[in-house]
Amino acid sequence: MIFYNTAMIEDLRRLDIPLLREAADALKREGRFRTDLTPDQVRQIMTSIIGQLIAQQAHAPEVSRQQIAATLSDLRVAIEEPRVGSLVGVVAGPIRITQPSTITLAVDCRLGNSPTRPNQLELSSFSIGGAGIFDDAKLAAWQGLNGRDIQAEGQTFLSRPNQAFGSVLQPAFAAQGVELTGLGLRFNPGSLAMALSGHAIPLPPPPSFR
Repeated sequence: MIFYNTAMIEDLRRLDIPLLREAADALKREGRFRTDLTPDQVRQIMTSIIGQLIAQQAHAPEVSRQQIAATLSDLRVAIEEPRVGSLVGVVAGPIRITQPSTITLAVDCRLGNSPTRPNQLELSSFSIGGAGIFDDAKLAAWQGLNGRDIQAEGQTFLSRPNQAFGSVLQPAFAAQGVELTGLGLRFNPGSLAMALSGHAIPLPPPPSFR
């Protein structure tokens, strides 16, 4: 169970994946790093991205006085090949919200390789909504209260998948003294290839005492 509110949106972006520490060291030394992310590592990043969408529902005054309690641990990630030469990353599963009201949402996000832009992903489809008649009604009431449409916001946020991934990765690298300047992503069978470029963040000059 995780509690979401506006103050936690930055914390959601601070991933703790050991591979990122290795990547940060390489970026400081060489300015570039390449690796293949496993489906579980992709799941951790996508959980943080979808967590941001949930947290943003707390922006409205009526909702921000309350925390949003949600469980995203049941999301699954698979890399599928619906047709020869076409790879799709699928993120799907339930999001169980228990505060301020009890709702189960069903999310299904599909990302594919861009056919025209190397090392760029594109959004194939995104849906998030109530997992049943009662959940649909509760979600409609909730969104009516805070004036937000989580389906539309998710489609907009994930319409540029590389940027969405960067919004999660950049704060994680900044915490380790690295500025991320480039991010390439491409699905391969069973993995997501990630190419990073960046550099160490210059330390501020020491204070001068006179």
